[in-house]
Order: sequence, then structure tokens, then C-alpha cells
Amino acid sequence: MRAASNLALAASIVFGTLNLLLLSARGQNAEPGPVSSEPPLPAGEISRPSRDVQVQTNPVNENFRRFRYNVGVTVREVYDDNINISSIQRTSDFYTVIEPGIHLGFGDSAGGFNYLTFDYIASVYFFAEQTERDTVEHLIRLAAQHDFGHLVLGLSQEVRILDGTSLNNLSNTTGVQANTDVGAPSRVNTYTTSVNATYDLTGKLFLSGQAGFAISDYETLISSQVASANLFINYVYSPKLVIGLGATGGVNSSDG
Repeated sequence: MRAASNLALAASIVFGTLNLLLLSARGQNAEPGPVSSEPPLPAGEISRPSRDVQVQTNPVNENFRRFRYNVGVTVREVYDDNINISSIQRTSDFYTVIEPGIHLGFGDSAGGFNYLTFDYIASVYFFAEQTERDTVEHLIRLAAQHDFGHLVLGLSQEVRILDGTSLNNLSNTTGVQANTDVGAPSRVNTYTTSVNATYDLTGKLFLSGQAGFAISDYETLISSQVASANLFINYVYSPKLVIGLGATGGVNSSDG
């Protein structure tokens, strides 16, 4: 279908945010941990380039707890003058969104290389006038990464169960990414699988790549699938500059 212009002007007010950082705050030991006094390696002595180029600005407390969780809820009150993102017969309405969420993490999920994380957010919509638009959406993501030495391998799976005009994701549930390909409220489930890896060749060279498969499954419209992959070879010029050369390819197919 032809893309419809998103003419919606939405004013979103964060009505309230409740973050219950129960063990998240307690996950860090209050007592300072040991800090290494060894100076950083010079650029010429980098032995694991895919990791050492990440500059660490704060000392790490080695006494952190390996299991952490964060639960919270966000309430938004929104006015939208075009809830159907339509260029004709625009409909305005107020709606309330209640979004409870949970994050579970095991390992050094704050920036390390060995971790397992789970995220879930439910978005419950209540419309003031267009009550037939009331719905519940779900965002789910599972991610893991492991350091095998020269090889670091990561895997993630994301599921989005949507029923509206926006393509919400875990990092943005406010409807900024409108589904302009459809230009109307629609039920769609998306499934995204991604595998990424880095492999250290020498003290200056490393390979990085990613392969992914995404499905957009519409209930009544045309569904599609995208398979893609990329591979890059990277040179560590300095701890703050990496130069890479690579290629990306993929296939996009649709039902019928």
C-alpha cells in the first residue's frame, strides 16, 4: 500500500513514573571494590582490539551482584489530532497508556561480554472516545553474549505484538515510529532474530559481523520477511579510532 503521510501532532505528558529499583540499587556493593593501579596499555600493545577500543572512564566495582532486576510502570496521557495517521477524515482523541515493565539481567549486563538479559513491557491503551481502539501491546526481548577468548558471540530475539498505528520498540514506546506503510490501525506481530560476533585476528585487526532475520506478520495485510548479513574487517588506528571495510547484503520477500 502507498505510504500515508503522518500528520499527527501528539502532545505526550509523562503523568507518572514509578521505578521500583529494589535490588537494582542493592546490586552494587556500597563498599568500594579494589581498583587496579596498572596503567592502560599503549596503542601499540593492544592485544584484543575488539574490546580494548572501548574506553572505560570509571573504575569497575568488582563486588557487584551478578543477578539484577528492575521493575517499573509509566503512565502517559496523550492528545493526538490524527490517531489513524490518515490524510483524510482525521480523527482526534485523548488516550491513556499504562506501561508496566521488567528487566532481568544475569552477568555483567552493564557493559561486559558475558551476560543474559530479559526485558518485557506491556502497553495498555484506553481511548476517551474511540473505545474500540482500546488494546494491549507486548514488547519482549531476550539477549545473550559470551566471550570465548578471541571470539565474542551474541544472540538476541525480539518479539513485538502490536495493534495500532505505531511500531513501538523497547527503547521508544511513545509512538514516534508511525506505521506509515499501512496508514491505519492494524494488528501486526514482528519477530527479529540477530546474531553478531567479533573475532580478533591480531593486535590491530579484528573481524565483526552480524546476521539477522526479521518477520512482519500482519493479520489481514501483506506480510514480509527480511534476511540480511554483513561482515567487516577493522583496523585499530588508535584506542579512539577504528577504520573498517566491509559489505552488507540481504533479501526482502513478501507473501504472494
